[in-house]
Formats: sequence, C-alpha cells, structure tokens
Amino acid sequence: MHIKRLLTAVMTVLFVSAGMAYAAPVYTNYPYGNQLTNGTAYATDLNTKWTNFKGKFVVANATRGGSRVMAPEYPHNGRTVSEGQAYGMIFAVYMDDKTTFDLLLKYKLAICALDGNSQLMPWSTSTDGNSITDGGSATDADTDMAWALMKAAERWGGSPSGITGALTYTQYAQGMLNAIASNCIAGDGSLKPGDSWDDMEYPSYYSEAYFREYGTVYTSAKWATLITQCNSHIIANQVVSTGLTSETANQDGTRRDQTYLYNACRTGMRYAIDYAWNGDSTAGTVINRQAAAFQGIAASSIGDGYNVSSTSPTSNNNNATFIGPIGCTFMYGTAYQTQLDAYYARTSSQVGNHINGNEYYNAAVGFYSMLVMSGYYPKNFSSGATATPSNTVPAGSTATNTPIVVGNCSFEDGEDNDAENFFGGFWYTYEDGTGASVSPTAGGDYFMGSGGYDGSLYAPRFTGTVGPINAANNDYPSIGMGSQFNANAGAPPDGTGEVTNLSSCDGIRFYAKGDGKSYHVKIPYTAADGTSMTGYNDYRYDFTAAATWTLVDVAFSLFAQATGWGTAYPIATVLTNAKEVQFQTSFNATTGTTTANLWVDNIVIYGCNSCPTPAATSTVTPGGPTFTFTSTYTNSYTATNTNTIPAGSTATFTPTATSDLPPGECLMENAEDGDNTNLFGGYWYTYQDGTGAAIVNSGKQ
Repeated sequence: MHIKRLLTAVMTVLFVSAGMAYAAPVYTNYPYGNQLTNGTAYATDLNTKWTNFKGKFVVANATRGGSRVMAPEYPHNGRTVSEGQAYGMIFAVYMDDKTTFDLLLKYKLAICALDGNSQLMPWSTSTDGNSITDGGSATDADTDMAWALMKAAERWGGSPSGITGALTYTQYAQGMLNAIASNCIAGDGSLKPGDSWDDMEYPSYYSEAYFREYGTVYTSAKWATLITQCNSHIIANQVVSTGLTSETANQDGTRRDQTYLYNACRTGMRYAIDYAWNGDSTAGTVINRQAAAFQGIAASSIGDGYNVSSTSPTSNNNNATFIGPIGCTFMYGTAYQTQLDAYYARTSSQVGNHINGNEYYNAAVGFYSMLVMSGYYPKNFSSGATATPSNTVPAGSTATNTPIVVGNCSFEDGEDNDAENFFGGFWYTYEDGTGASVSPTAGGDYFMGSGGYDGSLYAPRFTGTVGPINAANNDYPSIGMGSQFNANAGAPPDGTGEVTNLSSCDGIRFYAKGDGKSYHVKIPYTAADGTSMTGYNDYRYDFTAAATWTLVDVAFSLFAQATGWGTAYPIATVLTNAKEVQFQTSFNATTGTTTANLWVDNIVIYGCNSCPTPAATSTVTPGGPTFTFTSTYTNSYTATNTNTIPAGSTATFTPTATSDLPPGECLMENAEDGDNTNLFGGYWYTYQDGTGAAIVNSGKQ
C-alpha cells in the first residue's frame, strides 16, 4: 500500500478501441464561472485526442474479457491501475462511446470477481492484466467510476452489452456507492484514501461535485457530511498565497507534507468542476486563489513539482498533468479568459505529445482537464434514453411498471395486519447488546405499524434504541426485525430449519421511510439449529431511511459480506439456503443510546422462476367458509430517477371472497353487515363480572 502512495503519478488509464466511430461529446454553457472562447469549436480536437488515446492505451484482455487501460510507462510497465480504468470509463461516457465503456466495465467486473466479487476495483494488476497485484481500492478511482456509471445510466439507459447476466448501469452504480459509503468514508465523515487504510488523506481525491449528485442514485446521509468535511479540510490545507495544496494531508486536512506533485496537481480541476456546475463558494475560493497566483506565469513555464509555498517549480518538466488542472482554475471568471484559452492550447498540444510518448497518466489528466475547460463536461446530459428495464428506470425516462407479475413474488404489504407474510412465514423483532431495546418487544407478539406506503393502512415497522460499540467487550449493539420465508424456517422447537431456495431470484425491492439514518437489509445463512454459518457476517445491503417513502431496489448480486472477519460463502449458497430476511440498524450511539425508527412496505422478491408457496392467499378453516383474497396491483407512473416513485402513482387492491360451506354447515356470523345481529337473527352483547373487570367499546356507537 505504501507503493500505491508513491506511484500514483504514473498510473495508467486503458481504453479499448472497438470500432472507430466518431464520438459525440455534449457541449454546455456552465451556469457559473467561465469557459473557453468559442468552446464548440473544440469538438474535433477532443475526438482526435480520444481516438488516439484509445488506440494507444486501451487494450483487449483475452483472459479476463473486456478491455483495460494500460499504463506502459515506468514503473507500471503495462499494468492497469484502477484510476486509469476509471478515467477511461469517464472519457468513454462523455465521448458517447458505449462500446468502449462496456468493454472497460466488463474488465473491471472480472478483476473485482478475482477479489471476492468486491464492488470496488483493486488498485493494480499484473503487467499482463490477468491477476491482482494490490487488492486495496483507491478512493479517487472508486468515486470517478461510480460517476461514470451514473452518467452511463443517464446517457444510454438499460444494461451494458456483452456481459452475461448484466445488471443495469444504475444498479452497478448503486453497488459501488453502497461500498463507498460503507468502506471509504471514515467515522467522522471524512474521505479515506481507500477501503482498507485510513492513515492520511489525499486532497486531490475530494470530488464534491460528484458527491452532491450521488444521492440521486443512492440515498445516504453520509454524502452531506462528506462534503462538509472535504470543504473544511481543503481550506485547512491550501496555502492562500499560492493556491497550492499538499500531496497528502493529515486526517483534519492540515498538510502532511509541503509538496505539490502528481497527486496534488489534480485538485484545481476537481474544484473547478464543482464551481462550474454548482457555484459553490468554497470551490470558488479554492480555484480563485490558484488562478490569481499563476495568472502571470505562461503555460509553457509550468513545471511538474512545487513546494506549496512557492510558484517557482522544483522540477521543470512541462506536462499536461500540471498545465491542465491549473488551466481549469482560470474558469473562475472572465478576468482570466486569456490565461484559460492559452492553457487549454498548451494542454492539448502536450496531450498529443504524451500519447505519442506512451505516457498514459499525463495524457489522461490532461484530457480530463480539456473536457472540463472546453465546456464538454456537463453535469447532466440534455436527454436520457427511454427504457423499461426490469427494476430501474434512468433519470428522464418514461416507463410503465407493473410490480406484481409472473416471477415477482409479493412477500408482504402489511394490509392483513397480522404477523404472517404471504410466503407463510412470520414477523419478529430482535435486539442485542448494551442499550438495545426494540418495539414490538423481542420474543413477544409482532404487530404492524399504522399507516403504510401510498396511503395504505399498515406496514412492518420497528422502533427502539441502540448503545455505543465496545469492541474490547465484543459488544456491537443492534436492533431489527425479520420475517421468515416459510412457516417452518425457525430452529427447533419452533420450526425445523426449513429453507426456501431463492437462487433463481434476482433481487428484492421495498419502500422504506424513517429517521434519515442508515439501515441494512440482509439474508442470514444459518444451520438447521439456528447457528450462524457466516459468524454473523451476513450478506447485506445498506440504505438510508429517508423521511418520506422511498423505493429501495437492489439486486442480490449487490449484497456483500464485510471483509476481514466471519466466514465467507458464495451468495448463491446463501440464497439456496435462505430462511429469512432481516432489516437492521447500521449505526450506534457515541455515548448513551440513540433512537431508531424504520418502516418498510410492499416487499417484493423479484425475478424468480416461480414464487415460493404458499402464495398470497389467506384461508380461514374450519367451521366456516373459505375466503380467497387475490391481490391485483396496477401501478403506472413516470419515473424521474431510479429509486423514487413520484406523486400521482395509482394502485388498486381487489379482494374477492367465495363461500364453500358444505351441506349441513350453517354460517352464524361473518360481520360483513356491520351490525350486532347475527345471521341466525340473534344479537351480540358483552358482559363483565368481578373486581377490575371493565368493557371498553372500541367499535362503532
């Protein structure tokens, strides 16, 4: 991992050239700041650079499939690093090159498969691209790659081509964002350098422009805290007189070193994006400081190393990795128009030289900067694809969605207001650890909460408290609720440990609301006697319970076990032996206790070959008629993002009942007439007797 820190400067971006179709970047007038004079004239320049970049650095990988961005320069000598793969994916989606994007994504998924199907790509591969040489992730690559996937969903919709069993672009983005929120954000909300280490920060990893948009695809309270921390840390780090930031930072943002090198040089570009898109005042301060300090320095005089306290270079190699991001800072305003135009021209010239000289990293950072300076780096594309994927709809698309269809199995809607779900299993709550207390009471009768999604009457809910973590005592307090997939799923003596095979199913979707905190849905894997097979490190997916009902739609392939503890199993094994689904807290108090409040509703297990039995049918026997309730849902809406159904959705529920009383059996009462006369002509009454006995009238007067 220490090697990673030293060699970031020379990491390689790979693009596979599959066809040479002319790319189609989208031009935009940024709402804030400035951009190139006559920016629309630069489309040809960008297309030429992209075509040449692909031809030099994007190579096919026959062993793993797809294509990778290869770094030929020393010290990589042909390796692929995750930052490079991420740059390639960003360039491909902004240049409207779906073929290349899909090949890059295919290779990324193959390398992640070698790393236990992780969502975050390992940092580096072998020189032939066939194996992993550093399994930890780099957060700048993770955040760029997630952004590229979000833009692919917006620009093209649907799923990538050439990938067996492919999810949608949105689902891949959600999986990465879930992993970033879980593994790359520290406990204080600051940005870690990777998923497996946290002893420093890289200011050039701060990407607030992207963080602001992540919530449109994956809701988490962590994004807002992360933005606040990054803005605080960049101000603590930057030297006001030069506008330069350090290569690395302490965990409060203060400078850990006094050098501006091949990591730090990207900082200005990232903050220029945030300012151009959003007009953020902190971003404006950051880029204006650097622009003011460098406005009198010619682009041809920029070096490739600085002490943060001086604008005089410590190394005089004039390359686009430094020229381009400094050029981006001149986007602050029209006062810097001359410098902006000149720095773009020099960056473009040097990117061409870097491609010819087999310098992947210099070419990649330079081309990234060219997209930003020219105006061909919009926050949103003007139009999205119209698509009807099975469970996600890209922003801007119009779709008709019918949730309950063949293979989509309704698990619970709460409307029968009892503890039994449609699969025949039962709801329960649980608690564990100091300060953990749950309602409904763990081990007691479960009851639904009043008021469900879309005006319905009932929904599963739990509330309670959890205490702080005490790792020394192995005390990790949590509370939650669960529901079995069949009536015999419980351990003896309550059940037989019967499993329900969900291996043919694609995923789970449900509506959730709550207190804005983080929760997770998980599928435990237990032996027949109830013993955890995973050491309680269950496959899970984290989500935020927003204040209003929000759709959570997640493929089972996006569920993951944590790394470093418990026992690992393939997700297919867990689904084959499924007994229950649980919804649990993902947070703890700092001191004392903190509250929890989670609702879920309209739970569907989707994409199954067939639905587990019993189906959604309630039968009352013996001694009376059989009532068969058939739930028919019609749900049509225009979706504006992948996980929220807008107001105006419609739903219909049609109960039907048939009586099958055999000859000689007489129905005395079914209460459907709403009065106190039974069907024999007699009357209902109440009675009381003895101390403390009292009748409470809870019905109609």
